[in-house]
Amino acid sequence: ICGSANIPFASSDAEDAFTSRDRIFIPESITSAGAVIADSVEHFDLKLFKEAEPKSIYAFTRSIVYSKTMEALDVLKDKQVPVKEMVKQMSEQSSSQKPIGQLFSTFGVRKANVNQNRVFGSSSQRSYTTVSGPMRSFSSAVEKPQDVCIIGAGIMGMNIAYQMKRRDPALNVTILERAPGLGFGSSGWSTGFLRAFYSFDNTMELALDGIHAYKNWGDYTELGSEAEAYFTHTGALWMLGKSHADSMAIHERLKKYNVQSEVLDGGGVSKKFPALSTEPYPEFNMETGDVVDKDWGDLWAVYEYGCGHMDSSSCLRDIHMACERVGVNFRFNSRVQEILSNPAASEAEG
Repeated sequence: ICGSANIPFASSDAEDAFTSRDRIFIPESITSAGAVIADSVEHFDLKLFKEAEPKSIYAFTRSIVYSKTMEALDVLKDKQVPVKEMVKQMSEQSSSQKPIGQLFSTFGVRKANVNQNRVFGSSSQRSYTTVSGPMRSFSSAVEKPQDVCIIGAGIMGMNIAYQMKRRDPALNVTILERAPGLGFGSSGWSTGFLRAFYSFDNTMELALDGIHAYKNWGDYTELGSEAEAYFTHTGALWMLGKSHADSMAIHERLKKYNVQSEVLDGGGVSKKFPALSTEPYPEFNMETGDVVDKDWGDLWAVYEYGCGHMDSSSCLRDIHMACERVGVNFRFNSRVQEILSNPAASEAEG
């Protein structure tokens, strides 16, 4: 079992029963450390972090997680040690090595020249782009000055172009995208998770507008039944370490926007999600590796109804089709290096 975001065992006894049957558990502190690794790069080499292509950081993160997971498997298989002892051993070894973020500079930052065989899925590895198989040319001809040029064919750029053309069909709108296809930026890597709860009210209002559009995706894109993407309802469980009073405040904020939610204690969480452990993730003494005894207090959580996700790649293909139908021009392999403006800097000229 590879842990992800939560301990998959209801109790320590359950974990012991699992591992006693020659089964292996790799904790999420190893298998889901991507954000920590990226933060380490940013902390120890900020300049390189800013200059690096996102795909380079993703590749570095995958490489580190994979190597650490395999290292953990080797320790557990060869030495038959408990998971806690394995984590302690790996921590001790890492403490004498360079911080992970300092290794990024030697990994090899790949800019625009990506290995096409890997990206377009001609190998067995997973492809993180909406393009597969032979490349199709998405670019449409632009032979006259444009009223609007949008940089980036992500979900935001294409939505802006789509809405502008719907409101004024006479507008000449072109999207410039440096990649050869869709999904090479953050839109393609997005989990596509949609929820209403955010820290600020204006963000919640924006999120609810987006959820409404995604739940009515065929109408929004005017693709009807041709739309590939669809909304999958999951709900969202917010276990934020908040008190009962703070959880009730979240509940009231959601209620203000007509979003249904409920406040759950530990028993309520277990009832709604029987397979989910409500035990707090243990805190370890970083020097000894021992578990630190700590009273974490009562568990309170908020379950938000109406949340869900959309497949990001499908959404990109749909909105691309919607844009083409209303006459938006696309130029792929078109990296913008500079924006030329008139002397007064009031209008872009190229």
